[in-house]
Amino acid sequence: MILDQIVAYKNGHVASAFSLVEILLTLYHRMLRVDPQNPHWEERDYLILSKGHGCSALYAVLADAGFFPPAHLTAEQNGNILGGHPDRQKCQEWNSLVAHSGMDSP
Repeated sequence: MILDQIVAYKNGHVASAFSLVEILLTLYHRMLRVDPQNPHWEERDYLILSKGHGCSALYAVLADAGFFPPAHLTAEQNGNILGGHPDRQKCQEWNSLVAHSGMDSP
């Protein structure tokens, strides 16, 4: 899923994404309290991803967890909810916050 997305967009950071994938899979499938069918659940957990360049892994895991259809991973970029960094304005169902390059988390 990650490589398909990077090839389709002709953009992405493979090493950053691959270095996160196992952690994100474990978090989203075993630890975080999230519900893709009820994304605004008040008791949900949030993920703060300080490695924004690894967002391809986050997208793949979110699709795998059911937050959006996997077809979004390779859809045409214009009008797509995915981008170089996750944007909660485009997809408010995401329960993650991402620091952009050069920003430190508190």
